[in-house]
Amino acid sequence: MGESDEVTRAVTWFWGSRASQSDGVNHSQGAAERDAVVGGQHLNAIRDLIANELVRLGTPRSAIKTRGRLKNMPGYFRPTKNWDLAVVDENDQVIALFELKSMSSSYGNNANNRTEEAIANSVELQYAVKMGHVPVKPWLAYIFVIRDEAKSRKNSSRQSSAAYPTDTTFANTSYVDRMATVVQRLVTTGFYDAGWFVATTKPDPAMQEATWSSPLKDVSWESFSTALRELVTRHFSGT
Repeated sequence: MGESDEVTRAVTWFWGSRASQSDGVNHSQGAAERDAVVGGQHLNAIRDLIANELVRLGTPRSAIKTRGRLKNMPGYFRPTKNWDLAVVDENDQVIALFELKSMSSSYGNNANNRTEEAIANSVELQYAVKMGHVPVKPWLAYIFVIRDEAKSRKNSSRQSSAAYPTDTTFANTSYVDRMATVVQRLVTTGFYDAGWFVATTKPDPAMQEATWSSPLKDVSWESFSTALRELVTRHFSGT
């Protein structure tokens, strides 16, 4: 099975997990989506895909933490921040952290919230390092999964006034393209060291697999995997 097949399988499991967490709930789609997110398991397949890729590239399995205290980092504006995945060295020093987020409804509000959260998590970690709560700044990665549908493909621009001219990049663009740009800029500005953006269509009952794409090359799976390879080579090439 190739890397693309592995990603397809993980994305398909992502949708299956969301469905199972919403089963048996007699309420609106928006509430069901929130239940799936609060359930906290819907991104596990994506997380495990990344963990397996790290191992394939040469990271010891024991260095990858998906639970426990080593992925819970001291904060500055709050006591702690629990990341989704951590990589540690032989001395249990955290060398990499991964944040995974998704969005499949209420795109207008959620796009702003996800962007603010992503920036805030990076800034807080920088301050925790600056204040000595974290000895060395870990390498950071941000992974974002969005539902690819008519609502997320519609124009996300709002006709509202602003004190100054707004960034034309966000004019007449969809939520899919907007959030892909967000992930890209989180990396190019240095808030994160790597990013992966995934747009995926929810499978209908007749489909066996989900479909997915990454509209921007520098936050595609290929680019993300290359960044992982560089991380592993830097820290585990001698193991």
